[in-house]
Amino acid sequence: MQRGLGQQADQAGAADLIARINELTTSSGSAKRP
Repeated sequence: MQRGLGQQADQAGAADLIARINELTTSSGSAKRP
């Protein structure tokens, strides 16, 4: 159970980081490129 909760927490943290990075890249122009 604790392992599953830990994985969910890690996924949530990663999603938060991705959201912040997306905000930074979009606000600074077309810095996000594949």
